[in-house]
Amino acid sequence: MDTYGILWGFIAPVTRALRRKQRQNRPQDNNSGLVQLYGSDSATIDICFVHGLAGDRIRTWDWVDEESKETRSWPREFLPLDAEADQLNVRILSYGYKSFAPTPEYLTQRTLYRHSQSLLLDLASFRKDCSDRPLIFVGHSLGGILIKSALIFSSQDKDPNLLALSISTTGIVFLGTPHNETISSLDQLEWPRIIANIVDFAKVGNPSLIKHLENQTLSLQSRLQPFKALSDNISIVSYYEDIPTTISNIIVPKPSARSSYGDRMDIIHASHRDMCRFSSRENPEYKKVSRELLRLCHESTKRSQDNWEKRKRTRGEVPIDYIRRVQSAEAEGQISSITGRDDFRIHDPRLPPRNKRFVGRSEELEFLRKTLIEEFSLPRSNTCASVNLFGPVGMGKTEIAQEFAHSHRDRFTSVFWIPATSRQSIEQGLVEIASTLRQQLHGPSSKMFSQILDDSPSSAKLSKDQLNQTLKAVMEWFQSTENSEWLVIIDGLEHVGDHDIMRCIPRTTCSHGHCIITSRRPIEWNFVQTHQIHPFSPEESFSLLKASTGLSDANERDLDKLSRSLQHVPLALNAAASYISKTHTTVQRYMQLFQDSLGAGKEKPTTSLENELTRIENLLRNTINHVPNASKLRQPLSFIIFQVCCVLKMESVCLSIFVSSSFTRKYPGNMMAAIRELEHNSLVALTEDQRYLITKSVVLEHSCRLLSGDQRQCASQIACESALSAAKSLQELREEDKSVDASFAECDLAAVMSRCYQIIEANIHASHDWEIDLDLMGQICENQGRTGDAVKYYNLLVSRNDGSVSVTRRAKMRLAITRRASGDDVRAECEELIQANNDMLSESTASMSEEQFLGDEVDVEALKLLKDMAHDQSTPEEELAISKQIVAVQEYRLGHNDPGTLDAVQQLAKDLAEVGFYDEAEANMRRALLSYENMAGANYIKTTEAYEVLASIRLRQGKYDDADELFNRALHNHLERLGRDHPTTQKCWSQLGQVYDMQGRFDVAGTVYDKCIAVLNTTQGEDHPDVLRVRGYKAENLANRNLYSEAEKELRSMLELMETNKGIHHESDRRRTAMQLVDILKKDPSADDTTWLTDKVEDLEFRYDLDLHRRIGWIY
Repeated sequence: MDTYGILWGFIAPVTRALRRKQRQNRPQDNNSGLVQLYGSDSATIDICFVHGLAGDRIRTWDWVDEESKETRSWPREFLPLDAEADQLNVRILSYGYKSFAPTPEYLTQRTLYRHSQSLLLDLASFRKDCSDRPLIFVGHSLGGILIKSALIFSSQDKDPNLLALSISTTGIVFLGTPHNETISSLDQLEWPRIIANIVDFAKVGNPSLIKHLENQTLSLQSRLQPFKALSDNISIVSYYEDIPTTISNIIVPKPSARSSYGDRMDIIHASHRDMCRFSSRENPEYKKVSRELLRLCHESTKRSQDNWEKRKRTRGEVPIDYIRRVQSAEAEGQISSITGRDDFRIHDPRLPPRNKRFVGRSEELEFLRKTLIEEFSLPRSNTCASVNLFGPVGMGKTEIAQEFAHSHRDRFTSVFWIPATSRQSIEQGLVEIASTLRQQLHGPSSKMFSQILDDSPSSAKLSKDQLNQTLKAVMEWFQSTENSEWLVIIDGLEHVGDHDIMRCIPRTTCSHGHCIITSRRPIEWNFVQTHQIHPFSPEESFSLLKASTGLSDANERDLDKLSRSLQHVPLALNAAASYISKTHTTVQRYMQLFQDSLGAGKEKPTTSLENELTRIENLLRNTINHVPNASKLRQPLSFIIFQVCCVLKMESVCLSIFVSSSFTRKYPGNMMAAIRELEHNSLVALTEDQRYLITKSVVLEHSCRLLSGDQRQCASQIACESALSAAKSLQELREEDKSVDASFAECDLAAVMSRCYQIIEANIHASHDWEIDLDLMGQICENQGRTGDAVKYYNLLVSRNDGSVSVTRRAKMRLAITRRASGDDVRAECEELIQANNDMLSESTASMSEEQFLGDEVDVEALKLLKDMAHDQSTPEEELAISKQIVAVQEYRLGHNDPGTLDAVQQLAKDLAEVGFYDEAEANMRRALLSYENMAGANYIKTTEAYEVLASIRLRQGKYDDADELFNRALHNHLERLGRDHPTTQKCWSQLGQVYDMQGRFDVAGTVYDKCIAVLNTTQGEDHPDVLRVRGYKAENLANRNLYSEAEKELRSMLELMETNKGIHHESDRRRTAMQLVDILKKDPSADDTTWLTDKVEDLEFRYDLDLHRRIGWIY
């Protein structure tokens, strides 16, 4: 053993010396960096080749004859000849790198990361005098991934020479490169398996590398997300092998046509290793690749110019001193409004016409004038003037608001009327306002706010995300500092405690303007002045009766008696006046009929109830039996209309169903003449606006019993088919003309649809043969807030199972949505829908056409519901997994660049950031941002929002300079679009203050917070969540400056405000603020005294249940 040790001690130094000498004598490695294969610096196009793992920048592209060992290099020999033949002046480069990978992390993070940056630096050096020259890449295998990674880094770099590479890149030819963009959403592990095959084939690491590659490959897949956006500016051609290797199957299989990526996709008849080598210029596979390369070269100049123009147009640099100039006190006096009052003048076609018979109400109108105009006339305080007119039904609240709007129309730049029968009707009203703004905006404001409104969808059918985007766009228009003279009338608001409704009312989001809200009960919002509407005075009652009946010489005693009988209620007086006017009866006769009806215990009939019903019965029997020379309905159309009214059993039936195409096709004729005959016989009454037929329920019930079973069934079919036909016509009309007011008509039809369900249920077997669409009828009810009726329709559709699979799935999905809105757990239903679709797709995969895609809108809605429930149950891992599924389905449905897909990507980025996956969040957010910037007519709102989200992610990563730049970009856009005092601008400014805090610039951050709080206090109110959020930032800032007592005072003041308005500030928000206070108190040097700390936190513990014993070890 001693002899062996002595021998080894002698041999080892000699061995090391020999190895050192061998390394010194070894030729220098020539496989690293760029090498020029052909061309000169005067070329007009650069082509750069990048090999894959275990490749070589020269030998990878060389074909070797097995017998003669002769080599042929197509980049050096064939391609230059083809370029010269096409009169193309190209320079051909090849990049080489070492690809040793001992661990998965080394491969995905170091090998690809380091070499992609080296590729950038080498190319920038080669192209320092021609950075805008078109650049085309050719990548083999994972060399394509290296190219993608390099271009992503280039797009994010601030160095102009490095940034220029991504802009100048016009084309890429991928040879055997696996694209994660082509992997099915149902098999997210396919891409890692392909990468593992390549690594195993290349033998670049130890065998255990393959076993642990999956997680790292999925991470790499996420980091490559931004390339999806960059690829929009690059022409891409992908080739795949179709011959297996000698030791394995096909490494990178060709995806299906529906998963094709880039401009073109084709097969090279070779193995993975040999697909990048060609024996001659005549080789068919080489000709295939060469032809595409030459095409890319010919298109490169134009595409490069377009890319540079787009870059200048969508990503102009923010001047360095821009923000400081706007922030400075000197600049404040120089900022002037670029818009004038007339620029915001809008005419709302939905404002009801003025009531020519309006009388009285001088006291109420004066109250409105004084409250909305006089007390808030310029110069006025920065607050929205809001009035709530409340009172029982029939008091004339709507008419008062309507009269005020018309009387002072010139005082306001715009007047908007929003029916508030449900949350859906308010949302629909705001969508129609957006349509009006698109059509009528003019002047400088048009340019400014068209960017807001153009970003919001205009379709009548909006998804939930599109609806939220549109509502946000309209609210931003209302919030504009210069747009302060608008009036919004919210008519008939009932669900005042619904927070979803509150966000749809301009007053709750704006700091200026004027708002009138009518409701039955008073609205207890601290910013609203309530005013109760009482019945008419006797004088006003006389005036109304005289003006409406034409009986100017009527006896005042009779008028007084009638008014008192009707309790001076405006609606009742109007009804009486309408009857007296149409029937030409006297006031005394009307009073007699009225008293008779009271004696019968019924509502006001047109004559004695018993006699009237007898008369109607005789009239209908004579009509049914065709009795000659008897009192009966002469027109068949009249009887059909009355039968429909009977089966509907509604006291007011919208006239639209009788003018629908379904009704008029079956029963042509003069509808108005038929209605006049019904009116003449006192069967119905047509309202003054000719929208409704009014009947009495007792008349309908009595009359319906006279109809035979066949007549009732026929009338039932007519009612349902005509109502549906009217709804379809309304949809078509609104699609043709977005300015059409459809809110009232939809509400009317929803009421009819509600009754139609009862009719269908009573005729359940016969209705199978009716021309009705249960799905659409359910949607109409759902859109108007009639959730219960919608559920009934969807249940009926599912139970019948007589529609297509897609219709049934949509019905089940809507059923789940409506049940979820009621608070039910619908997890099982959603999972069943997704699984059923996956099973159906799996069974039919072999027969699927190339045009089909995986996943549909039902999958997306089901996943969103599952995600909401995961959020409610605080399961972030499940929530994140579902977000990724939503992105995958949206990409397959809509494409990687569709706004719906990008919204899903942005939400995924937010979810990733919430759970601390900042790198993945950043990659997804950069993808969304690049896509928004690349869009033709860049989406201004979405781009700005993406800046803010990405900035917040970079802030969490500790990349403060990047966050500073991104917040400045967002702030620059907000200042230009919304103005300095807009709440959105101030919120962005406060986030920039957080960056200053993290950079240690506490004094600057404190100044920013103080300015933001001052503006938001004025525009939002001191208890608004946005104000309190910034005050929370300020408290942290004070603590950072060791001003603990001031920080404590700030937070306790916030808690007091939150306690006074618990409806706005949730318990969790109050608890979070209390914990923030505890954390700051712990930092105070005085906290070393446990008695001092106990006194400070004891009240917080018991008030907010903070569990301080577990959190800070505090014992009480």
